[in-house]
Amino acid sequence: MNGGIWVIPEDAINQYFAAHANSNKAKNPTLKLLGDNKMVVTFDSSLGRVGLTCEIKQFVHNQAESYAEVYIRKKEVANKPILTWMLKFISIGAIADLYGNPLKDVKQFDARFDGNTLKVNFRPLVEKSLLSSNIGNKVEISRITTREGALELHTNMKATDLLGIIMGI
Repeated sequence: MNGGIWVIPEDAINQYFAAHANSNKAKNPTLKLLGDNKMVVTFDSSLGRVGLTCEIKQFVHNQAESYAEVYIRKKEVANKPILTWMLKFISIGAIADLYGNPLKDVKQFDARFDGNTLKVNFRPLVEKSLLSSNIGNKVEISRITTREGALELHTNMKATDLLGIIMGI
């Protein structure tokens, strides 16, 4: 943590995905973080290896709510160029309506699709983490940014603030 920015390495997120974000319809998810709030999410599906190029549009975490909105810019299926071309004309929300939400079985968060926007409510995860403790209740994340290989959480807390809370000063 530096100046209120908590940096989460891409590897840590991928380890979490491997342990908690697999479902029957989306297996072996991986995340590649790019700059400018962009990322590529890949996973195995019945169609093959799917790649989604996404952009984080909104991120909110405070005592009342915890969610992210991610816009899916590009959908690709490895080695299937015609299917990839067809996906340009179909929203991810329509696909989820037709074939079911691939993230509905994930217990760590609730996710729903609206057009090409994915809204993830991660309050269930927060309630089981340090963020639901007395210390965590003091943390507000005002925004999120990405850089190559890392996710940056912009918080209202600096390392000295956190140390003061822990030490009771």
